[in-house]
Amino acid sequence: MEQVTLQVSVKTLILNSENQALLLEKNTNINKVYSDTRDIPGGRINPGFTLFENLDQELEEEIYANLADFSEPILITTQDIQNPTFHVLRLTHILRCSPEIQISDELESFQWVNLADLKEMKGLNSFLPVVLQSDYCIDLVLPSKGVQV
Repeated sequence: MEQVTLQVSVKTLILNSENQALLLEKNTNINKVYSDTRDIPGGRINPGFTLFENLDQELEEEIYANLADFSEPILITTQDIQNPTFHVLRLTHILRCSPEIQISDELESFQWVNLADLKEMKGLNSFLPVVLQSDYCIDLVLPSKGVQV
């Protein structure tokens, strides 16, 4: 059996005051390895830094923001993603912010999308639908169950 290195990824579902999620479109000229170009902010962590230091770094790299600009991160899903070539533990947090976003050159564009609409979109990162099916996200879409973040 081939040795596979465990990697940890930290992602964040950023919501504005209208419960719209920030969706990023990757720049395919820079990110040629991805077939699914739409995803939420985040990436693999660098050893030697805490989870939140890595999240802060990803936010700075992708949307020129700092973790301090947001609400307290809340862990909403953990995914154990395995295949013959990689093993990734993906931790997704939810953050609240104002809708003023700037994106880096590694991204093509961004948009704010209603969670219900996001679940129906094509071209999403293949692991994002699991996040959107979490009880936490379902509670955000169904106000009768309403959860305040």
